[in-house]
Amino acid sequence: MKKLFSDSCFNDVVVRNSIIRYPEVSANKLYTDSCLVQVMTVNGNGMGYIFEVGDDRPERLIKALIATFTTYLSHRKVSKENEASALILNDINGNFKFAGIVEYHPNTDNPDEPGNWSYVLTFNESDITDLEKTKTVNKYLFGDTAYRSIENDVTYDVGGFTYKNDTYSYDSAILIIDSLLQCLDHEAIPGQVVEIEMPGYFTASVAVENDEKVFSIVPDGHMKALIKSDVHLEN
Repeated sequence: MKKLFSDSCFNDVVVRNSIIRYPEVSANKLYTDSCLVQVMTVNGNGMGYIFEVGDDRPERLIKALIATFTTYLSHRKVSKENEASALILNDINGNFKFAGIVEYHPNTDNPDEPGNWSYVLTFNESDITDLEKTKTVNKYLFGDTAYRSIENDVTYDVGGFTYKNDTYSYDSAILIIDSLLQCLDHEAIPGQVVEIEMPGYFTASVAVENDEKVFSIVPDGHMKALIKSDVHLEN
């Protein structure tokens, strides 16, 4: 069940002393019917961002974050089977929040031919720790000098903006990931997989398994193509 990510019919839910008008959860919605942008708008306003109803800046911020992660990792990918690269976003206390991971896979059918890269996004630190059992993972932290340089170009190309400083960049990333998880948590339906799709960028989902909510996110084909080909990002 796929959803797109902006407006809908609503229920009122209080979050951070503000009102989020959550969409009614149902089995058949496009992504424009999920609560992501509205959750992000309310949470952002609580942090001092001034988002208004119908504002497209939350959408542009989300796209820019995913595109920057992807572009950064396209420059950090390795061509060794026993290595991988990961870009990690931690919270202010150093706790894991989000990551992108790139691995190289040799061409086993024809060893003389080039292999390919796999690209994943994850909310789960275990995806990195499990990978470290079999490979050396080159870890890069969100916001390093190289990241910020790439971010300035990508955010302008994708969203038409740049961040004033490292604090705005970091706070926006945390806002996006927290809002996405909060929206998925609300949208969860027992016995179903609920998806929120941003075409060209990602599909995030939540499944309820044994009364536990399991969150995941998959990069869109366009993002995977950036990893594999290093093509320039386009709107």
